[in-house]
This record gives sequence, structure tokens and C-alpha cells, in this order.
Amino acid sequence: MKILVINTALGLSFIALVNGDEYALKTLAFQDTSENLLPEIDKLLKKQKVEINELDGVSVCVGPGSFTGIRVGIATAKAVNVALNTPLISFNAFDLFPAGKICLTKANSGGVYCQNKGEISFLDKEHLGKLKNKEVFVFEEEKEYFIAFEKLKTLNLITQSIEVSKKLFKAKKFCTSQKLIPLYIQRSQAENELLLGLKNAKITSASKDDLSRLEEIEKECFTRPYLGETLGKELENASKKMFVMLVKKQIVGYILFSDLGQEIELERICIIKKYRRLGLGEKLAKECFKIFNAKKCFLEVNKKNESAINLYNKLGFTVSGERKGYYGEGEDAILMTKIF
Repeated sequence: MKILVINTALGLSFIALVNGDEYALKTLAFQDTSENLLPEIDKLLKKQKVEINELDGVSVCVGPGSFTGIRVGIATAKAVNVALNTPLISFNAFDLFPAGKICLTKANSGGVYCQNKGEISFLDKEHLGKLKNKEVFVFEEEKEYFIAFEKLKTLNLITQSIEVSKKLFKAKKFCTSQKLIPLYIQRSQAENELLLGLKNAKITSASKDDLSRLEEIEKECFTRPYLGETLGKELENASKKMFVMLVKKQIVGYILFSDLGQEIELERICIIKKYRRLGLGEKLAKECFKIFNAKKCFLEVNKKNESAINLYNKLGFTVSGERKGYYGEGEDAILMTKIF
């Protein structure tokens, strides 16, 4: 049994080559993990005279912990799996502790990650203080961080990672590359910045200056995109209303209506891929509904476009009819209506 164990999620990053009941270890400088992980794996295998294709499995810690460390560890484990079809083993930091106990591990951003009663969460220093008189389990390598706790129990991070990996391997509890996903408890800095941008998203009327950007969005979002000329004609049409959504001053989506007075038709709505499933399409539509003095809105949607249909259901549209072959052979349209 030869297993490569990768744990780059926590403060102590390391790799270990398990060979039966023995193992060889290499600790890594936390800040150099992304650059040194693959070279250090190569060195460790060569030192132990083991070829990478001799590995029986690769085991990786999926978090919680350093965002970069988690991503690098998982990416490396997936690469080995894809290249060699080597079984994958996934474990998180709290799989290394006894079940049913209060377990803590240091978070790089300050505070701790905590597992209590089966739930994993992030605790800041204020909430952490409430646990200081309770029995808690931590890693020996992080003991100094929890020195103020009265009933501290410690476990060795390295040996626990290895023993859990061996146990999972023997039980053949493997996972696929697709299901090997990070365990993030906090949002990354990039995600925080994204959410801040979404919070400040603006909706405004489209202008001629926006046409080239809208054409780019059309090409990304639709199989039959409107070109700039078509978009220009829609913009000049007095009965059409076009609005764009701006995130950090960049257009990330738009919506197009036909204004028929008492009724409006929603003809087009799209959000670029990077910003989908964040509620922006719903926000764009709802804000624009307020602009009109209509009693009803109707639309047509491809019967196969499940994501769009789900959005319209959220917006309060109901199915009111169907048009066979509307988009071509086998491409039926569903008619949907919303009453204000």
C-alpha cells in the first residue's frame, strides 16, 4: 500500500508517502506551497525510490483553511488521479478528530474553524471566548494558539492525516475527481470583492455607446445572438426599452422590453457567465418592472431552457400556452405571463 498524502490546507503544510506501516515526510513552508508542492513530491518519491505510477492512492485534505493551500492540494491530487487513474481519497480537518467532540483549528484570517454538534463554522475571538472552559480538541501543532483554554486535548495533525488516509483507503472510500471539492467556511477575498460589487450594482438605460459591449454579451449568452446592427435598431425603436446592469462600471447583462402600454413583453434578458446564479437576473428584472405602468408582462422561452424557466418562475410568471416548433424543428416555445 503506497499512498501519497497531501495536506496543504492548514498552518502546517506537508506531504507524506505512506508505504505499508511506515511513512516518509516532508514539511513545506506555508507561503511557498503553490510553487514547491509538485517539485517536493517529485523529490520525496525519488528519495524513497518510488515511481509515481506505483502509487496505490492519493489522499488530500480539502479544508477548511488556506484558500490557496486548499486549491493547490486539490488540483495536484486531481492531476495525479487524471494522469494515472489513481484512487482519490478526500478528508477534511475535522475528520481527524474524535466524533461528537468540540474541535478547533486555527483560521489564517484570525479566529478559528469549529466543529460542534456536527456543524462546522467560523468563530471570531468574541465567540471563541465562550468555549474556553469547555473540553476542546486541537492539533498539537496549533496548541500555542489555544493556550488560554482550560480543558485542552491535542492530536497530532500529521499522524492523524496519515491514519485517516490509510483507514479510508482500506475501506475503499474513494471519491471521483468531480466530487473532490474544497471545504470553504469563509468567503475568499476575491468573493468578498465580488459580493461588494454586486451590492453596488447599478441599472441604467442603454445607450449607443453600449452597443459593442452588448454584442459581446449576446455572443456569450445566446446561440442566435443579436449583432450590433440589430441591437442598434432595437435601441432606436420608441416602443422598445433596453436597460443594462453595471458591476464596477462594467456592463454584465441587459434586458429588453417591448412597451405596449398596459402590457409589456420581456424579449431578452441575459447575464454573463461569471455573474450568473448570484441573483442578478432576478434583480435586473424586478427593478425594471417598477419602471413600467403595466398590468401584465408576457414572454416566450425555449422549452429546453430550464435555467431561464426557473428564473421566470421566481419572478412570478406562470405558463399560459405553448408554440410548437417556434424556434425550429423540435424547439418549442413556452408562453409565460405575469400579472402585476
